[in-house]
Amino acid sequence: MKLLSTTLVASLSATGAIAADMPQVSEPVEYVSVCDAFGTGYFQIPGKDTCMLIGGQVRTQVVSGNLIENEAAEYSALARGRVWLKTKTQAEGLTIATYFGALYDFYESSADPTFYADDAYVQVGNGKADLIFGTTTSLYSGFIGYAWMALGGIGWSDTYPLQATIRVPIDNLTFGLSVEDSDYNGGSDGLNYIGAIEYSHSLFDLKLSAALVDRGAVDFSYDGTDYKGEQSEFGYAFNANVEFKPTEATAVTLGGQYGMGASAYTGFNIGNYGLDDAIRPENAALADVAKDHLASLLNYDGATSYAIMSAVSHQITDKLSVMVEGSYMGWQLDFAGGEMSGNGFLVGSSLVYKPTAGLGIAVGAGYSTYTTDVSIDNFSGSYDVDSAQIGTRVQYTF
Repeated sequence: MKLLSTTLVASLSATGAIAADMPQVSEPVEYVSVCDAFGTGYFQIPGKDTCMLIGGQVRTQVVSGNLIENEAAEYSALARGRVWLKTKTQAEGLTIATYFGALYDFYESSADPTFYADDAYVQVGNGKADLIFGTTTSLYSGFIGYAWMALGGIGWSDTYPLQATIRVPIDNLTFGLSVEDSDYNGGSDGLNYIGAIEYSHSLFDLKLSAALVDRGAVDFSYDGTDYKGEQSEFGYAFNANVEFKPTEATAVTLGGQYGMGASAYTGFNIGNYGLDDAIRPENAALADVAKDHLASLLNYDGATSYAIMSAVSHQITDKLSVMVEGSYMGWQLDFAGGEMSGNGFLVGSSLVYKPTAGLGIAVGAGYSTYTTDVSIDNFSGSYDVDSAQIGTRVQYTF
């Protein structure tokens, strides 16, 4: 009996030892897979068919005040953080892409930073057509500049409306149609209609686009008189730009835009012209009208604007590049009681050094001059605004 007990204990001890030496079954591990088909940086979300790219950018910059007016010390400074998420999914012959971005801005002139959304859209394509729904660059927009720091300003359309867009590529051509919300253009909950044709070649890229713009109502008062201009429901604008690529290191762009009752589509910014200052010394009441009812005035049938631009970008070395761009703009506003007109010339340049991938250090300089002519009732005058600035930026994109 004693022998049997000893044998049983020994057997159980040996069994325990063997069990302890056996490998343990661990929980399954899901490794992240790289999505090479969608480009660098995309990875597959575990458990899903969707691939994602996470990116961002941090920018800091300082820009001087107006050097012509000896206001260099009245500088402006900005720190900006930007994050974006891109996804792509293959599903039953379709490619579904999404984009969402967010921005964080802190200006030295404000104690409160601002946080707001960037573009947000869904794009669905089947190789023959792409549909885009959401907020992103307008189909109308063409060239939007090379320079990192456009200190002289810009003279071309660069808008990001809520839209529904279809783009159809056929060989080297791409045809596009878009319906855009008109609120950002001074409209009244209406729709703008965009058409575009793009042509891509090894030596150049060409874009032609047009906009039919819902302008909203024209209604303002001055000196006891109500001005309700006779107008058609829609305005219009045209864009044409071509980018030449004579070498891998050099790109040159030429372009022009023209609009009637569609100032947002010609890069027009009345604030640059100092219209309020042009009128106020002689007629404060009229200046208030021009300031408070400007959106209506710019939608009037007699409101035309145009811009002509050119730009060049050249890669000096693999780490150093230079960009120079300029534009000339003009506008004319005729309405019951008078007229206003103006023109502007802008030029800006940037020198960018990239010591390593993603990191850029830029210095920039810009000059602008705007002239405004006003003739309303018994008041007429002219006003000039000249500005020159320099600045620097440090930026990292990841």
